[in-house]
Amino acid sequence: MKITILRSGGFAGLRETVLDADTQKLSAARAAEIQKTWPALRTKIRAQVKTPSVGADFLKYEIVAEQNGGEDRFELLDDGNAVTPALLEFVRSLSEPKP
Repeated sequence: MKITILRSGGFAGLRETVLDADTQKLSAARAAEIQKTWPALRTKIRAQVKTPSVGADFLKYEIVAEQNGGEDRFELLDDGNAVTPALLEFVRSLSEPKP
């Protein structure tokens, strides 16, 4: 499984990769963490993208998840919704070093 998350927009118009994770290149523990947490987060993201907001200065997250030959693509606006903090926690948890 591979997950890539790009962030763009805001007042500065930035564009950066906030996560590029490939479970085949991670430790077994990290790979298991992604496999465990991604399905619930994916469900939340799918529900949120059905109700987009308007705002030129919102940060936008482009999420691409590749698994078993298939691909999911989502765009999520950081418009104060409840899903963005969960997405950022997912990224943070995978970015922190594990003992």
